[in-house]
Amino acid sequence: MKRKIVVIAIIIGAILIACGSVYMFIIRMYFDSRMPRQGIHEMVADFEENRETLLTVRDYFAELEYEWLAYPFGRSERGVMFAESALNLRFEIDNEHAGNAIRELLHRGYSRIEKRGGVISFIRWGNTNAGVGIVYSADGYYPHSGIVQFMTRLEPLAENGWFYFEVNYNEYRTTPVQGLYDMKIDFANDNDTVFFVRDYFLGLEYIRVSYPTTSGRHDVFIKQPYWHLAPIGDEDAKEAMSLLLRQGYRQIQKEDKFVILRRWGHRDAGVGVVYSVDRSIPDSHIIPYLIMLEPSVKDGWFYFESNHRLYNRD
Repeated sequence: MKRKIVVIAIIIGAILIACGSVYMFIIRMYFDSRMPRQGIHEMVADFEENRETLLTVRDYFAELEYEWLAYPFGRSERGVMFAESALNLRFEIDNEHAGNAIRELLHRGYSRIEKRGGVISFIRWGNTNAGVGIVYSADGYYPHSGIVQFMTRLEPLAENGWFYFEVNYNEYRTTPVQGLYDMKIDFANDNDTVFFVRDYFLGLEYIRVSYPTTSGRHDVFIKQPYWHLAPIGDEDAKEAMSLLLRQGYRQIQKEDKFVILRRWGHRDAGVGVVYSVDRSIPDSHIIPYLIMLEPSVKDGWFYFESNHRLYNRD
């Protein structure tokens, strides 16, 4: 009898916990949906109003030595910054002036501040699926969705290096062609790193080459005449390829006279850019599951989209 009572109590407890979780999720989504969304005009006005505070926080984040920073880190850790490094550090903000500026931004509605390399983003409005904000790029280049995740819109502001952005998880995930926007930004930025890596791959004697490998080292994967790893001896090439991965590229390949740089949208579909030495048009033998090819403004370059399901449907 006692055992039955315990079992029933456990079941009732589990049901109550589940109901409570669903209730809190619905409440959160309700309030998220009622948040006053700001557009580009409101963000421009907001930037001008909070300009000095934003610049103070930007300078503080820029001076910290870590490549990736986020604040706040979890709702229960206000005042604690998270640094993605070898140790995944958490540390308190020790600069009183910067700390006051960060708290002021949070008080004014900013919900998250991140640093990825030379790019610092400030999310002003957001819920679980979407948001808007402003982002600073130290080198003035347009940041892409490899840096500002799930970005669906980017507009430069009058202030040099600053941009308005929108992120939308659902829209980005269901529209892999959005990645073409990133590709076009790279070329608008005149991305010399892409061209350097292309020339490096074309200079290799092997017909088929792939990077990165699963080894985690600076190797290229040689596919012909037999499968093996070969170290990258050129230090500049190592840095250039590492930089492309940080910019959001996922794979770099050489297939005979083609060099392919992939930026995957998600598991089943992706986008990228391909260079053709003789300007011939690559097909699905060169780029598996190719469904779209569009000439770039750069001679010999093409944007492409691949999609496993759509390819097999056709």
